[in-house]
Amino acid sequence: MNHPMAEAVRNMLKESFDGPANPKETWFTNNEVNSGILGALKVVSAAEASTLVHETTLAAHANHVRYNMSGTNELLKTGNYPEMDWHLS
Repeated sequence: MNHPMAEAVRNMLKESFDGPANPKETWFTNNEVNSGILGALKVVSAAEASTLVHETTLAAHANHVRYNMSGTNELLKTGNYPEMDWHLS
């Protein structure tokens, strides 16, 4: 049996990357398929993702998410907080 909180966190993480499994039931993304991070990135070209907006880019934000998730994965695998250099993200 899954713990309700663990199941909720799994659902929220899945929604944040893939969009809601059922667009009528969403935690925080738009009520559309592919409205998560991965769906949003699919429709953006490399040139668009590299366009500077307010001194940053979508590509930089995507890399920041990737870097954060790599640290999260290390924490979940080892139980130890990784040493993160946020200037690298």
